[in-house]
Amino acid sequence: MIRDEAEVAELVQKAARIKTKLPSLSIPEAMRCVKFTIEESDNPKYQMRVRRVLAPPTECVNVSKSPTPSSVSTLTTTPVSMPP
Repeated sequence: MIRDEAEVAELVQKAARIKTKLPSLSIPEAMRCVKFTIEESDNPKYQMRVRRVLAPPTECVNVSKSPTPSSVSTLTTTPVSMPP
């Protein structure tokens, strides 16, 4: 069965809500509860879409900025003397 993107997106959201309410279900089981086919629920791409809805957003880090003086380590070490 071929579904349009809007229908898949709606089913993904519903599967994520089911998984949140019933955490003991696997992702494919939650997907089948909301009428994904067996083939669709076994599809890793669809499973990942459900997992992404469930995952908390991560903070983006801007790596293009140069380090500020407060973030640069000022740790100094003393040389280790070697016994003769």
